[in-house]
Amino acid sequence: MSALLSVKDLRIDFVDRGRVTNTPVRGIDLEVGHGEIIGVVGESGCGKTLTGLAVLGLLPGGATATGSVLLDGGDQLAPNAANRRGEDVSIVFQNPGTAFNPVFTIGAQLRNVVRRHRDFTKREEDAHILNYLTLVQLPDPARAAASYPHELSGGMLQRAMIAMALLCEPKLLILDEPTTALDVTVAKQILELVLDLQRQFGFSVLLITHNLGIVHDICDRVAVLYAGRVIELGETAEVLKSPKHPYTQGLLDALPGNRDPNMPLAAIRGTVPSNLLGITGCAFADRCPLVIDECRRIDPALLESTNGHADACIRTVRA
Repeated sequence: MSALLSVKDLRIDFVDRGRVTNTPVRGIDLEVGHGEIIGVVGESGCGKTLTGLAVLGLLPGGATATGSVLLDGGDQLAPNAANRRGEDVSIVFQNPGTAFNPVFTIGAQLRNVVRRHRDFTKREEDAHILNYLTLVQLPDPARAAASYPHELSGGMLQRAMIAMALLCEPKLLILDEPTTALDVTVAKQILELVLDLQRQFGFSVLLITHNLGIVHDICDRVAVLYAGRVIELGETAEVLKSPKHPYTQGLLDALPGNRDPNMPLAAIRGTVPSNLLGITGCAFADRCPLVIDECRRIDPALLESTNGHADACIRTVRA
């Protein structure tokens, strides 16, 4: 499968007064194929959202990126990357209640997106907006367009945000924890909607999530991040069935459905390091149940073991 998105050795540094204070992303390699849905999972602080923001060309102030992020051949780290935002790549944020501006109607905010990227008449703008609000299955698209964000439920707001993200038919849609703020039933409906639209339009999806259940249900491949690096990558069914890295195994062991109901939930001891400057060896070593002395000296590369299934652990037995 040819790559729509190609991320090579992405490194993100936070700089204050000319001094690097943290490096939360430390050399990520990742590809997303045309029409592919790939999940990016890991604990908070592992670099998932920053990677997505780098793809968007939306890194926060004080952050600098090096490496290569190519989207359909365009350099997303270049100063003009913002010009492609909305057309080549778009995002659905975690909390639609804070992502929309509370003082403008939904329709006005969608209209701003259309006007930035399309040369439509006012009538064409109205028709385009109502068409996409209909596609995301809002029950009364005209009323939704005339509403302010606080007048819509969380699920309706998320549908409106999906409509906004798709207005200019992007090639890549980034979903950043798109169901976290929703109840279980609405979350399921939103994911089914995204899948339906993805089949209809053929865009690729980069799904950032903590939820391995969602990854299992909709993703073709999954990348597991830890401390700013991909530590396991492969087809979803293969990674979830036969994890190679101890961290991935720990995530799976922590799922309630994977444990004896009479036993306490498993947990990975410790936390992701808050600052990654000066780390030597494997960043997971202090939390790993399989750690040996060599782990504290060697920073393992991501290596393939079987059928495109790769991991970054020196204890993996490779053919």
